[in-house]
Amino acid sequence: MERTNPFAGLYEPIPDANAYLDRIEVKKEEPSPAFLSKIMWGHLSHIPFEDLEVYEDKRTPSLNTADLFDKLVTRKRGGYCFEQNGLLVKALAALGFDAFCVGVRITYGAPFLMPIRHRGIVVTLEGKRYYVDVGFGGPSPVSPVLIDEKAGWQQSGERQYRAEVKEGEVFIYARTKDFEGILFRFDDKAADEVDFTSWNLSTSVPGSHFADMRILNLYTDTGYRKIEGDMYEEKDGDEVIKTELKTPEEITACLKDKFGVVK
Repeated sequence: MERTNPFAGLYEPIPDANAYLDRIEVKKEEPSPAFLSKIMWGHLSHIPFEDLEVYEDKRTPSLNTADLFDKLVTRKRGGYCFEQNGLLVKALAALGFDAFCVGVRITYGAPFLMPIRHRGIVVTLEGKRYYVDVGFGGPSPVSPVLIDEKAGWQQSGERQYRAEVKEGEVFIYARTKDFEGILFRFDDKAADEVDFTSWNLSTSVPGSHFADMRILNLYTDTGYRKIEGDMYEEKDGDEVIKTELKTPEEITACLKDKFGVVK
């Protein structure tokens, strides 16, 4: 009896790469470092990081390509790393980039080995490799980071990053006003799509960070917008405004007006 592969949808190509580019308001070009940077920033500033499917709906998001496209592009929702970078890597492939996903350990300088709970992307372009990430929702790069120790510290938005490769692993260092150390580490090879399903499942169990708190983040040209729990925060230049969302109606209005999210 022939068995149907339940994971086949993970490997499907993106249905419409042009629609993805329309979603992030980026015009199509030939693959180049400049085009890659435009895609990354366009994604970060148009598709919000959000965990509402886990937090509010108590459901593990699907990672099938068609479902990711429907949610993030057609319905103009957002998602977290397994969704965001899962969609982006398929879009990059359709646009002619050499890209694959990696299973990432978020370390924040921890002296012990952290579990894999993040998804990133490595892009090879013009003989060079870059780390690309649109799904962290925190102090991650807003432009590709060159994976080359000789490159040293690279400015990306308000922060700096550098990369090291040693003993089969890539280490991404961050330097901010509050932290300097290893932010990410990952094996220097592609992770298979099917492996992300179990890592994705671990984010939606009771007690996980996403199951316990509403989290949204969206970059803007002058700062960012974010929600943690019932607190909305917006940075516009040097000004930061915080507002408590006291009712379900205020939350719904904020999601729509500030993040374009309509459930």
